Amino acid sequence: MSWSPCQPNRRNVITGRPVRRHSREQPTNVEIIRHDQVQAFVNSGVTSHQLLFPENSKSLRVTITKVVLEPGAVSPRHRHPSSEQVWVALGGTGLILLANDEAVSFSTGELG
Repeated sequence: MSWSPCQPNRRNVITGRPVRRHSREQPTNVEIIRHDQVQAFVNSGVTSHQLLFPENSKSLRVTITKVVLEPGAVSPRHRHPSSEQVWVALGGTGLILLANDEAVSFSTGELG
């Protein structure tokens, strides 16, 4: 059985509360970030394109950055205490330096 917004009495299996239904007619809050709103920072073979961050978006919890590293370049270990960070490897291989002094290898197509 497939779910549709019209099914009555759907409840969350964990909380038992009714599931909020989303109408196809509801407006969606979509932000379009234009090329001229993207800032790029370059430092020692690392180029960070700030695609979505608080200075060009209403979002305070999500930051999307395209980071391009030249072969052998290192982005210093750092934290993002107020936003989530997800890595998507578009090409190549490397190491993600984690906050707890661990390093995890990655390659093209993997998420971190």
